Amino acid sequence: MVRKKIIFLCPFPYGVQAGQRFKFEQHINALKKNNHKVEFNSFFSKNMWDIMYKKGYFIKKFFYTLISYVKRYLFLFRINQNDTVYLFLWGTPFFDTLFEKLLIRKNITLIYDIEDNIFVIKKNNINPLTYYFKSNKKYLILIKSAKYIITSSKELEKMCERFSNKNNCFFIPPTIFNLSDINSLNYLIKDKITIGWTGTFSSVSYLSIVENVIKDLAKKYNINFIVISNLKYENKNFIVENIEWNKKNEIKDLRKIDIGIYPVNNEEWSYGKSGLKALQYMGLGIPTVASDILTTRDIIKNNYDGILVKNDYDSWFYALERLILDNELRRNIGLNGFNKVSEFYTKHAIRKKYFKLLLS
Repeated sequence: MVRKKIIFLCPFPYGVQAGQRFKFEQHINALKKNNHKVEFNSFFSKNMWDIMYKKGYFIKKFFYTLISYVKRYLFLFRINQNDTVYLFLWGTPFFDTLFEKLLIRKNITLIYDIEDNIFVIKKNNINPLTYYFKSNKKYLILIKSAKYIITSSKELEKMCERFSNKNNCFFIPPTIFNLSDINSLNYLIKDKITIGWTGTFSSVSYLSIVENVIKDLAKKYNINFIVISNLKYENKNFIVENIEWNKKNEIKDLRKIDIGIYPVNNEEWSYGKSGLKALQYMGLGIPTVASDILTTRDIIKNNYDGILVKNDYDSWFYALERLILDNELRRNIGLNGFNKVSEFYTKHAIRKKYFKLLLS
């Protein structure tokens, strides 16, 4: 095997952001063990990451971003030392397409990795001003110039192929590395059932789909509702147990959930979603209820390894009530979901897909 020099250009520091952690980051050490030289270069520093999704800190955010721009542009002078450049999301986050154009002129082998539907620019409630400085022209330049394009969903793969027109777009699903111990799974009848959701500020709005359902279930049954996130979620109609997301305790906290929910709006933005949350639940043997959209249909076989529901009150209420009342149903769906993830979404199942592109 030819020894390659590969650099990963990413927005965020190593090991902190889900889109990176559950995708290519899982395979970097394997590349190193195979004697390839690998470098990881993040745009934002750890200092910036610590305040990025907190309100305020405008001066610090501006300063850290400015420093990041200088470092990223200086990096162009040595980028040709690498055989392959693996770029995740963007080269620089704001303003014009200068960096992307300069990158392409370096005549490097570029692999471009896209998460979510980057063709739709959404407003960030924490940093709303950034909306006005973003442009999807960056993404189009990279799509047209990359040797290979990796997408987070099959629908996004089709979208990118329409712009690329090179038959060089590939959907690679998330890599689930936190599988549960199958012998430790507990589906016994319980006095209190815990329904849980995990996510970030960018997707917490989807909880509005199930709020009335949770409210009415809490009146009828002894349930606990957990939110594992980087923000505090509150609802005056039912009690919420907030758990601050922590990488060290991630698995321990997720295992507190008896029924995992993945509500998502059926909208253009969601067509680029990978279904990561649903796969995380399934990988831990947690029976999963998910909105019936394009991505989740590719992951879940309805009523076998998960439950797909329309985004209406009755569908969500009926699905959750069934799982609350029937511990055998929770067991069957949970174990089937675990088995699916074990077979199709682990490191060994996904790694060959990355290696095929990275080492070609």
